Amino acid sequence: MRAPFKILTIFLALLMLISIQPLARSQEAVPAEKGVLSWKEAQTTVLYDAGGEGKRVPNVLENTGGADLRDVELSISGCPATWICKVDGATSFPLLPPSIPQAVSVILVAAPGENAVITVSAVASDGTRLAWTIQVNQKPHPKETVGCLKIEQDTVLSEDVYYAADSDAACIEIVQPVTLDCAGHLISGVYGDYGILVSTSNAVVKNCAVDNAFVNAIGLLGDNNRVENVRITSGETAIYIEGNGNAVSGAEIAGASGSPQIDIHGSSNLVARSSMELTGKTMLSISGNGNRIEDSAFTGRGGGVDNIVLLDGNGNSFRNLRVGITESDGIEEYGISISESSAGTSFAGSQFRMGGRLKQSSRNLGLGDFSTSSLD
Repeated sequence: MRAPFKILTIFLALLMLISIQPLARSQEAVPAEKGVLSWKEAQTTVLYDAGGEGKRVPNVLENTGGADLRDVELSISGCPATWICKVDGATSFPLLPPSIPQAVSVILVAAPGENAVITVSAVASDGTRLAWTIQVNQKPHPKETVGCLKIEQDTVLSEDVYYAADSDAACIEIVQPVTLDCAGHLISGVYGDYGILVSTSNAVVKNCAVDNAFVNAIGLLGDNNRVENVRITSGETAIYIEGNGNAVSGAEIAGASGSPQIDIHGSSNLVARSSMELTGKTMLSISGNGNRIEDSAFTGRGGGVDNIVLLDGNGNSFRNLRVGITESDGIEEYGISISESSAGTSFAGSQFRMGGRLKQSSRNLGLGDFSTSSLD
């Protein structure tokens, strides 16, 4: 009797093993959610002004995966012993999906005549990692220009422009409906009202870098002008718009000294696909009608100021705008503050974060007119 019983036991064990294996395989086939690091706006080549005092290289780090990435650590390698290379701000932070990007800026102070390859590494606690490599090439200090350059025909710059005068004029003024292509060259100087002033209509400014002590890095006084792919790393105001129907796209603003950084006084103007990383500054001020801010990210650290202010005007809109403030400093401030005299403001697909928390409600908006303003 024992032999048949033993055979029956083995047979039942085999049946159980066969039934369990498909279940195990089906469980193993479901992949776990993972976090994915992504450098959003990586600048891989930097031209360093040998006569300058340092350079800020901005970037944005985000988590495009479906799982939390906690304790993301930043580190720098490849920095020559005679240089200073450091991350400006936090070097450790979480990235939780859906993630408002974390602004990351690297400060470089280079020894004269030496090039280098700097690597910024982001490593999460689960081992997820991503490197950002920056090739730093030094170039001679720009030639000094005392008088304002007036642009009256299509122009492509072949060198940097340094405005040596200390005056209320502009370094470069566009007076005809033509195109100024800076070809990546730097506009800098001692002092002036404008780095680039567009006093006409239907002109184009593109591929420019503006730095140093201008009151307004770029000023648009006319109508229907276009500004494309500009980098502004200093100035009291980055972009001043007084005209109507102007369009700014691909603007990168960081390290500015004053506020507001984008100051719009006209109507039907557009700011799109642009980024801003600041500390304790009003990023955007609007006093006009029908202006649009689209597909842009404004990030930084709090400092007791409202980051976006609508003084007056109707029908202004924000579409796919991300405002992220990593520290509120315990001071009453708003991602967006709208005065009582503004109406019809819309926020399609926008996100606002203060103090490290993501909010998509009026708790982070100083709305003066709920009846005619909308939150999507």
